[in-house]
Amino acid sequence: MKKWFILAVITLLLFAGSFGRSYAATSWIKPIFGIKEELDDNVFLTRSDEFSDWVTTIAAGLNFEPELNTHEFTASYVVDFETFADNSSQNTTNQTLNAEGALNFNDWRVEASNLFRRFENRTGSEDTARVPRTSGLTNVKLIYAFNKLDVGLNYAYALEDYRSDNGIGGFNGQALTYH
Repeated sequence: MKKWFILAVITLLLFAGSFGRSYAATSWIKPIFGIKEELDDNVFLTRSDEFSDWVTTIAAGLNFEPELNTHEFTASYVVDFETFADNSSQNTTNQTLNAEGALNFNDWRVEASNLFRRFENRTGSEDTARVPRTSGLTNVKLIYAFNKLDVGLNYAYALEDYRSDNGIGGFNGQALTYH
């Protein structure tokens, strides 16, 4: 019930901005919406006793991209709901926040990006289980344009936080968990 309320609010916000005059070329805020239906022939990724299921994914969000003179900025937020027809224990709500920007000062440039995800699906992962986790990747670059060569410093920070104590196997007689 809660996720359908969230989806309804996001959908209402997406369409609220479409009344009156709107020009796509100059719009700073753009809606994101998608629906996908797929058949997963092995929901639990097992070698035998496979279960297939229809998976419906509904995604909604916003993209914010103001028009700036010499600088650049874009940010987007997307929430998607994966619903399984027969295996409702696998239903997930996944969120993605992405932002990128660049400040341009003659020969100097500062670039920054951040990707933050709070998810349970296996998209973009080598995990075989749907494990609740939070991941983030931040990059900040300071760049100087020197003749035809850019010289720069880069700082990167990555976060992978598993929000589960489920066992994933054993090593040297001890149980391993996601951390």
